[in-house]
Order: sequence, then structure tokens, then C-alpha cells
Amino acid sequence: MWSDYRDVFRDAYKEGKEKPWKSTLYMLILGTMGYLIWSNPDATDFDEECFQNRTKLATVGTLIKNPVSIAHVNMIEKLKMKGELRYQSLAFFSVVWRHDNAENVGAFDATCSYLQPLLSEAPERLVDIGCANRWWISEARMKDYDVNEREWEMADLLKAKRILQHQHQQQIST
Repeated sequence: MWSDYRDVFRDAYKEGKEKPWKSTLYMLILGTMGYLIWSNPDATDFDEECFQNRTKLATVGTLIKNPVSIAHVNMIEKLKMKGELRYQSLAFFSVVWRHDNAENVGAFDATCSYLQPLLSEAPERLVDIGCANRWWISEARMKDYDVNEREWEMADLLKAKRILQHQHQQQIST
């Protein structure tokens, strides 16, 4: 058996010398596949990413929080509390999606194979995709988490509200 492995490596080395571009391409593909498998994030990494995103939002004032970031983090937290988040590793990348029921629910609609989510609903149910030690959708939604484009509109509304409250208090006191 050892001689078979030796012959395979010898032939591979010989072919690598004869066709260097082909062997370089094969090594590049194998190296990339190895890196993607090694750097595929798991469910614990997703939980850690969610915690970091929540912490980032907690350190920012209410008026300047990005509504897209807030909605994404709140949706994930809600699904976690309901037990409706599912995680699946697919060797090179991971997927987190929303399911209709918690994992431990034994109700008919949770166990009936005819009532399971359809593949055509997958884009709507997709919560995040993890690859190369990154969660891509969360990262995109948390971009500029501390920039609220409507901040100045909200600040003007709050200022107008304070003025109206002050005028109302003056009317009551007179």
C-alpha cells in the first residue's frame, strides 16, 4: 500500500514539472477550498457577531442609530428568543435562516412534511450567510450603524415638539 501512495506522489510531481500551470491551478483550487473550509464560521461565531452588533448599537445615541441596523439586530434577537433561527454549515459557507417553528415544537404544522418551508421562499427566510470568517449580511446591514440619514429631520421634530410643549405650559400657567 505504501508503494501505491509513493507512486501517486511521484506521478503527481512528474506531471507538475511537465505542466506547471495546470498543477499551479490545482494547488490554488485546493488551497482555496481548504481555506474556506477552515474559515467557515459556526453557530457560536454567529452568536458572537450578534452580541457585538448589539453592543455597537448600545454605544451609540438614539438619534444617530441607523434604522436598518436596528431592524436587523432586533429581528435576529426576536427570532432567537422564539427559537426560530436555524444554522447549517455547508462545508465552504454557512447559512442562517428563519423557520416557522421552534426546533422543539411537536405541533402538527411543525412536523408535517407538506407544511415545511418551500425552496422558493428561501430568499425571504435567509437571515445571514457566513464565509471566510465573516457574516456577510450582518456586516452589510451594520455598515454605518452610527449614521442616521434622518437624524436632522428627527432633531428638528424634537425641537418643534419641545417648543410646542413649552408654549402649552405657558398657556396653562397664564
